[in-house]
Amino acid sequence: MKRLDQRATSYDVARLAGVSQSAVSRCFSAGASISLRTRTKVEAAAHRLGYQPNALARSLITERSGLIGFIVTDRTLHGSPQIVHDLCDRLRAANLMPLFNTISDEGAVGDLVPRILGYRPEAILSLATVGHASIDAAARQGVPVVLVNRRAPDDTAAISIGCNQAQGIQDLTWRLVSAGHRRLAFIAGPKRAPVSEERLDGFRTAMRDAQLTAVDVVHADYAYAGGRAAALEVMHHRPAPDALVCANDAMAIGALDACRFDLGLAVPTAVSITGFDDIAESSHPTNGLTTVRQPTAAIADHVVAGFKALFDGVENAHLSRRFDGLIVDRTSARLGPPRRPAG
Repeated sequence: MKRLDQRATSYDVARLAGVSQSAVSRCFSAGASISLRTRTKVEAAAHRLGYQPNALARSLITERSGLIGFIVTDRTLHGSPQIVHDLCDRLRAANLMPLFNTISDEGAVGDLVPRILGYRPEAILSLATVGHASIDAAARQGVPVVLVNRRAPDDTAAISIGCNQAQGIQDLTWRLVSAGHRRLAFIAGPKRAPVSEERLDGFRTAMRDAQLTAVDVVHADYAYAGGRAAALEVMHHRPAPDALVCANDAMAIGALDACRFDLGLAVPTAVSITGFDDIAESSHPTNGLTTVRQPTAAIADHVVAGFKALFDGVENAHLSRRFDGLIVDRTSARLGPPRRPAG
């Protein structure tokens, strides 16, 4: 009788099934040749013994761990969970196993990367900023680095894939302008937050092209409460803004409640409010948030396709890509038709 702390081995399975250990190995190797009769016997024995192949031991033989070092910030995990879900889903479907790490401070990436490299990953996938030193350290071990919704530092081999943040906000701002809004304010995320900075750049570009000056730009914490407080602050300007463009949906929903319930304003008659990301709560009837949807499925598909290309030895020069977001027009904003300034 095996103790509970003793794991069944391939030898145990082979002995119970009456086959060789090589037959057990072939049974659990994708694409290996094995007869149906032998496979049935091996699988029955494995099920009875509770046997699972040792992926780490196999990686020492094949030199393919199947591990992808996955780094994500707490802000992304809570604020844009769909991109995390889609990436994990596509990785597993491709027989790649995410080695998941969350961080609260993007500055922690430099300490985390060497630890991840110690597990011999096939690549590193990061939704946080990775610096030159970490990318170079990975490159020296032949480990590619793919950044999602982060810009790759110049003169590095890192690949950057994600949503065109600036273009999404720029298009949305133009549709507010074309609907007649002239007093627009922006509720940004934390200062120096990379995604928020890109979205703020898009807002400023649209305002400059429309020859308008923003009523205000205030920074919050990407959270509902921060967005609500920021909206109360900015709406005290006189004259008050007629549109609040928010850097993410959680802050936009906070701003929505501030205007409706704290200030008693009609949305979108008195003020339009927009977000970015299209989280699940945005579509709730009580919110009806107009926002920009990130193409998370397309991003995830391209990431996995990029990994496959890299593992096959394809050069990474053309793998970086930006996908356009989709404006989702609901009830929280008055939007006009898409347009660009003349000239």
